[in-house]
Amino acid sequence: MWTGVILMCSVIVENDCVAIGGPTFSTQEECLIDLQKKGLPYVTQKFYDHKAIDYQCVHWGERT
Repeated sequence: MWTGVILMCSVIVENDCVAIGGPTFSTQEECLIDLQKKGLPYVTQKFYDHKAIDYQCVHWGERT
C-alpha cells in the first residue's frame, strides 16, 4: 500500500509548512503518477501561498 505525501511551505511566513497526504495505491508507480498528474496541481492551486518543496510515495506495507 502506497500513499503520496507532499511537503508545502509558505512563501510568506518562514517555517510555515504542512504535509498533505493522498489516497492509497497498490504500486509506487501508480502513486507517483497520481502525485504528478493530480496531487501537485491540486495542492498548488489550493495552497496558492505555499510552494511544493518535495513529494514522495510512502510504503506502508500490506494491509492487515
